[in-house]
Amino acid sequence: IGYFYRSKQELKQLAMLENAPEFTLKDIDDNSVSLSDFKGKLVLIDVWATWCKPCIQEIPDLKALLLDYEESNLRFVGISIDQQEDIELWKEKVDAEQLPGTQLIMDKGWQSTFKSDYVVSSVPRFILIDEEGKFIDVDAPRPSEGNKLRILIDEHL
Repeated sequence: IGYFYRSKQELKQLAMLENAPEFTLKDIDDNSVSLSDFKGKLVLIDVWATWCKPCIQEIPDLKALLLDYEESNLRFVGISIDQQEDIELWKEKVDAEQLPGTQLIMDKGWQSTFKSDYVVSSVPRFILIDEEGKFIDVDAPRPSEGNKLRILIDEHL
């Protein structure tokens, strides 16, 4: 219970930051991608892992959601928390599931700066960031939770 409470308090503090912390991670082609690359766009981040069953279960609902926003200002970024030694497994999963958007992997898994900067204590975790780089929701609803995430996105498009 203490861990859960501490995580919720840390998420509240994160939400109060002026801007979402900048990050630069590698994509599936080993290119560096930064949050600032999406300036002027609404950004939905999905923090996930190949070994996470709830993460994988979100994929069909996530794909349906993103298909509906294909022509919008919404950009999708998947960020895997898999370890670097599992990078080939991650690449295979991205290809096999035909994951949309920009797919990134944390540089040090659970020891990554992104993990600590964004207070990632469990996956899946969805984060919505506005066009200016400010948090809309540090712990956004999952795509499988009915229309909650769609309503949140629509309010900011």
